Amino acid sequence: MADVAEFYEQVGARIAAARRGKRKLTQQALASMVSLSRTSIANIEKGRQNLLLHHFVDIADALQVELSDLVPLRKQDGLESVQKLLADLPVERRKWVMEAIAQRSTKGRK
Repeated sequence: MADVAEFYEQVGARIAAARRGKRKLTQQALASMVSLSRTSIANIEKGRQNLLLHHFVDIADALQVELSDLVPLRKQDGLESVQKLLADLPVERRKWVMEAIAQRSTKGRK
């Protein structure tokens, strides 16, 4: 992995998004569920604090998401992985995002 700090920032951003998303949990509520402090959750979400594996599993369980949902995509994962991330969006919004990605990809090839 080229940039470990960037990896943890992306993991933290995914945790924050999942926390705010379906579960609509505060940092304090999540912290209580996984036996961490609110400050630790804030630092994890900002990528300033690395996660122990058992905390990572506990957080995914508390957020009711798969572990893989919290792991950032690698560039080679491709379009199928993007579609998986977009699966929860309404069809029209998903279509718009996919078209935007396609347009951006073709601009880069010219």
